[in-house]
Amino acid sequence: MVCKECGLTFSKNDYYEEIELAKERLIRKFDVNINSART
Repeated sequence: MVCKECGLTFSKNDYYEEIELAKERLIRKFDVNINSART
């Protein structure tokens, strides 16, 4: 599997792990934004 934007080749497992990590980072970022917006 090749990432078209960066030209890197992923094995499927690596690719899914990257997506999961990115999702977790996004969720954390949203959580921080929501928490700081409340106060």
